[in-house]
Amino acid sequence: MQPANLCSYLQIYNINTQKRRLVLSEKSHFEAPNWSRCGQYLIINQDGLLYEVRLNEPKLKLINTEFATRCNNDHGISPDGSELVISHHACDSDNGSVIYRLPIQGGTPQRVTALGPSYWHGWSPDGRYLTYVAGRSTHSDFKIYRLDMHTGIEEQLTFGEGLDDGPDYSACGKYIYFNGYRNNRMQIWRMDEDGQNTRHFIHSAFSDWFPPFP
Repeated sequence: MQPANLCSYLQIYNINTQKRRLVLSEKSHFEAPNWSRCGQYLIINQDGLLYEVRLNEPKLKLINTEFATRCNNDHGISPDGSELVISHHACDSDNGSVIYRLPIQGGTPQRVTALGPSYWHGWSPDGRYLTYVAGRSTHSDFKIYRLDMHTGIEEQLTFGEGLDDGPDYSACGKYIYFNGYRNNRMQIWRMDEDGQNTRHFIHSAFSDWFPPFP
């Protein structure tokens, strides 16, 4: 049960003016806003469903995901703006979250990852690869994988001990940035798109998560 005083706010921040704009407030929990490619609306997650929120008409508009009603906050939009990718946990699945794709306007989700648990995080700029966090040997051993959308082949990109999470592509598509647990702290790392040449990218006294790119 949600607390009686719970309220969620959707805000946008103008980097140039350093001013905030309140787009939507709801007396319920929602999360994970993602910009549309046109910049005129955002997509958010609420109670396992996805909603479109237009800036010029700020209200929740349900996106039809058919059977996928247990979506988590790992969703996004394809580089060409034509498709959505979602991470949905089916009630009858013992494998946890599985990744699906569907038309941007909604429709029947098509399964992408054969195995779970899989949590989507990045789409290569050329549209060919999905990068995601997955547990394959054990559910606690989460590493970064990519899937070739042309061949359906899954490839593991990170190895070793410690959680790896939040992979996303650079705008040029040559690199993948991610947060990895090394030396008792979560930090930002970078590797080539094929998983080679991993290096510590941001040295911080804090724990850093989810390096997103436009």
